[in-house]
Amino acid sequence: MAELNRGVGLMGQFHYEAARDVFAKLAAAHPLWSPAKLDLAIATLNRLQPGDTDTAYRLCTEILTAEKSNVRAEYCLGILDFHDGHIESALDHFRRVAKADPNDAFCAYFTGQCLIQLGQLAPALTEFRSAKQLDPYLQSAYYGEFQALQQLERSKESESVLADFTRLTNNPRSHLANIGKGRLGPKAQAETADLPDGARTTTAPPQGPIFADPVPLPLQNTEGYTWNAAAGAPEGWPSVTVCDIDGDGQLDLFIARGIVVKGEVRNAVLLNRGGKFFVDVEHALAKVTDVNAALWGDFDNDGLTDVYFCRQGTNQLWRQTKPNIWEDVTERSHAAGEAGNTIDGAWVDADHDGDLDLLLIRDKGPNQLLINRLDGTFDQPELARDVRGSGAPSRGLAIADLDRDRDVDFIVLKDKSPHEVFLNDRLWKFHPAENAKTFTNSGDLRACVVADLPGSEWGPTILSLDGEHLQAWTSQHDGGWTPSTICAAKIAPTQRAQLAVADITGTGRLACIFSCDGFWRAVSLDERHESLYAAAGASLACWTVANFDVARGPAIVGVRRGEPPLIWQPGPGRLHLHRSHSAANPKKPTKCGRIALV
Repeated sequence: MAELNRGVGLMGQFHYEAARDVFAKLAAAHPLWSPAKLDLAIATLNRLQPGDTDTAYRLCTEILTAEKSNVRAEYCLGILDFHDGHIESALDHFRRVAKADPNDAFCAYFTGQCLIQLGQLAPALTEFRSAKQLDPYLQSAYYGEFQALQQLERSKESESVLADFTRLTNNPRSHLANIGKGRLGPKAQAETADLPDGARTTTAPPQGPIFADPVPLPLQNTEGYTWNAAAGAPEGWPSVTVCDIDGDGQLDLFIARGIVVKGEVRNAVLLNRGGKFFVDVEHALAKVTDVNAALWGDFDNDGLTDVYFCRQGTNQLWRQTKPNIWEDVTERSHAAGEAGNTIDGAWVDADHDGDLDLLLIRDKGPNQLLINRLDGTFDQPELARDVRGSGAPSRGLAIADLDRDRDVDFIVLKDKSPHEVFLNDRLWKFHPAENAKTFTNSGDLRACVVADLPGSEWGPTILSLDGEHLQAWTSQHDGGWTPSTICAAKIAPTQRAQLAVADITGTGRLACIFSCDGFWRAVSLDERHESLYAAAGASLACWTVANFDVARGPAIVGVRRGEPPLIWQPGPGRLHLHRSHSAANPKKPTKCGRIALV
């Protein structure tokens, strides 16, 4: 199995010849093991040297003879018959596959291609439209629909479809369907193997808490500043984010408004030096004033992380030109956005062109969407108008694929309902979610985050804090959400409302970490909603999840007013990887730690 999985990895790197050698040895040693034989056929089919189609056809026929219900072998036979011009036979294979799995977009596309070659234009059109609905990024389905409409002499409709096809050309998520080179669909991709249920050995869970008791964050350079004790909500609240700021492969910390130097409020830039954090009071990013939130991302695709500061005043974009060398490029990049107090935001590829755009929210005024032109500048084209919203004061946002159509949608929380949910139409358009009124009219929501949980049939789950409770909003078939209470979660007046989703037990199961009673708590996200940890001690202004040790899993860093931060390291009750796994590449950088955290 390990060797088979190595071959699949080689396929993922497009090393078809090397993968084929791996599968061929396995198939020879284990002639009755169909996964090895089918992966061999797929590697051979992708290599496409003389005689390869005959070899792949023989292998798939042997598999299907032994296993009548092997849908992947059936699909591959359809691909091979289609490639060799045996259209009616290919159509029979694809129809049997579609009967077993009606949700395969590639099967619908190739069925349409068979039908169009047989002159059955109307059924072909139906198949292409089905393929497009099943996979909106399958660009070939749009062209197939265009061809069918052209031959049906429905030119006006065909022009619209061709325009959609053209718009997808530069979309990094679009893909094609054709013979060879990994473009045959999921059923013609090599698959890994795993041990059957019940065959794994189990390890007794470790004893003890999943977090250690909190201790002050170990600091270097403790002179020349004090920790900011200022109160005030929300303008005076600090925020904390995690990023490799100096490019040395270790995660650092950035606390907006965290320290005071000679009476001047500065950001605390805490550079990780092997587990101790050097407080760089003279760092260029420390001196940016009035920061509400720091958004870390590589906006120019040069491999270096940049940062956008959401500010009370003019926002700023700082580019990292060399490791830990920072330059304010706000003016020349036209990235300041509109005047006002920007309280939060997110980097997101809103227009699907392969670079990071900016979604910004403010305490007053409409949302702002700044589109990255990848020439060093940003602007607000027509697309930006779709998500401006009502202009009512905002307090938080979440980015996720809410309707499972494989593009990003936006949630913007308002001080007062209605909140806003914008669904992505993927061709550079957004529209308000029509069936989300239960959620958008739900009153006082302080924070939300989205999690794709096991058993979520219709879409991901929204987790929210309303000041009194942690709630789960379950997706419904009509596109809306139904709420249920997980547990009490009272937010302290001096505490930022926050949520995060992470595996903090080491079991691979997600938990929710949330603000509560001036501290934070964690509960499981299964049906039991078991309390996993309840922090106590000094009251926190804010906190973040920080994965400093990939073997042991996330820690929590909490920011206090007037005192150094606290850290809750992973505890003895957490499963973790062996040390040798994490030491394989200790300097490999992890650029950003602000994932699934609002």
